Amino acid sequence: MNKHTPGPWKVRTAYSNGEPVCYTIHLGQTSIADVTSLSEQDRVNATLIAAAPAMYAALTAITDKLGE
Repeated sequence: MNKHTPGPWKVRTAYSNGEPVCYTIHLGQTSIADVTSLSEQDRVNATLIAAAPAMYAALTAITDKLGE
């Protein structure tokens, strides 16, 4: 299995003149990814990316339980 960057990941929004200009996914002070398109769908995508470690943990727990 490939290693991954553990969570929790968080989304931070950068603003300019009161408008969002970038959604950045962070692990502590480390930037994991930037989403620079600014539609509502892009904000949702950034939130989904940030949820990846938690979703991975949940799916691993389910497959482990099913394998018992």
